[in-house]
Amino acid sequence: MHAFLLLVTIALLVVALLQYRSGHPVVAYVALGIAALCLWWFLSTDELPQQLIKAAPYAITLLVMALASQNLRMPKADGLIYRKGGG
Repeated sequence: MHAFLLLVTIALLVVALLQYRSGHPVVAYVALGIAALCLWWFLSTDELPQQLIKAAPYAITLLVMALASQNLRMPKADGLIYRKGGG
């Protein structure tokens, strides 16, 4: 399960690259910094604490939800009065 840190590092590098290419350099630099910390942790330890292994599914779910929510927009007709048959 120690390879989980390496997987997180690679995923964060991909996120940093995608965010940088989409014009969000601050988010890219934060992801790059966290990836560097994960890589350092991977290289300096031999195993992960059991608490981290048990909490990994919850952390991954929160990460996916946070990344997916960046693409949401308000509906185009938000705030307009709806009149039946007035399409």
